[in-house]
Amino acid sequence: MRAWLFCVLPYLDVRSLLRAAEVCSDWRFVARHPAVWTHLQLQNARVSSECPHILTDRTLWLVSCYSRNLQTLVYRSSSDPVGHEVLWTLGAGCRNISSLQVAPAHPCQQPTRFGTRCLQTIGRCWPHLLSLSVGGASCSSQGLVAVVRSCSQLRRLELERITDLGLQEATELCRSGLRRLQTLILTHTPVSGQAILHFHSACSDIRSIVVEVSASDYFEDPETQEARHLFGEILGTLKVLQNRPGLSHVLQVKAEGFF
Repeated sequence: MRAWLFCVLPYLDVRSLLRAAEVCSDWRFVARHPAVWTHLQLQNARVSSECPHILTDRTLWLVSCYSRNLQTLVYRSSSDPVGHEVLWTLGAGCRNISSLQVAPAHPCQQPTRFGTRCLQTIGRCWPHLLSLSVGGASCSSQGLVAVVRSCSQLRRLELERITDLGLQEATELCRSGLRRLQTLILTHTPVSGQAILHFHSACSDIRSIVVEVSASDYFEDPETQEARHLFGEILGTLKVLQNRPGLSHVLQVKAEGFF
């Protein structure tokens, strides 16, 4: 029986695999075997059955034990964002990760869990990262500098909902690393025009800068007339940069909820 189960269960999704483990001992053995968990994407997911299963950051402890050759990891959760202890354990077990996406999903119920210590841990555990996505209001410029200094091979960097990214922060990041950066994605991260210009001039290999913003990224009450007017001016500045020679084919600006 187990032989044909190994032929079928790898094609099931996460929910079905978890429920398959409840059928009998043979099904449980195969459903929990590492061979059927070769591809797993956890994105703010809550999985339940008669005995509820909730996918939390503790799942990554199992990943560190059973998926030693893991190369790409996407873990995004609003209820249980990854913490530095789990990242450290994952780094000890999965040294070959080259692409890591662990920015907390929004709105996050534990906004302080992912912060500077997490960024420092990422830098220590995976110095050869090629792609990284992090974010949250608790990510300080000190932590970002630490991770780009350690991960000198980064080709793709996504910063999501970082509190502020001005010229000073951009200068520190480029001074510390990002020498080989090709793609920079700023998702709901307030960024100044000067910072964008600095990234473009300092990162010689840059091919794409994507800025996705909304008025709520800049103002507590984005629906007021003043906020919409000021946000329009901010967008105007970004659009001017978008038409600047050398940036026209590099910079993409996406504005949410603005017409």
